[in-house]
Amino acid sequence: MVFEMCKEAKGANDEMVARAFPVVSKLFQRCAAAPTLSTASTGVLLLTILQFFLDFGEAVLHDADGSLKTFFRFCLSREFADPIVAERTLEFLIVNKMKILSCFPTLVPQVRYT
Repeated sequence: MVFEMCKEAKGANDEMVARAFPVVSKLFQRCAAAPTLSTASTGVLLLTILQFFLDFGEAVLHDADGSLKTFFRFCLSREFADPIVAERTLEFLIVNKMKILSCFPTLVPQVRYT
């Protein structure tokens, strides 16, 4: 819901993102650091937050690289077995393919530009 509000806020977009960012960032950190709470909903929430970071990170000078690495290297390994998280992860990668390959090339080193 915060994601949609930030998208729709014309003119005040950066201000809304600046207000929401600390809360969203803290939520990401808590969910990523709590392996005992790993559920499909946690995985989907983390992906939604990653999308927020990719779409609005420039407004608050946030480099999403650390968050992406945390998700793909640590969180995903314990949640990918869930089919919902697997599907949403693939959707996330497809939607953000060009941004990830150009801005975060070390995230998925096996993928080459073609």
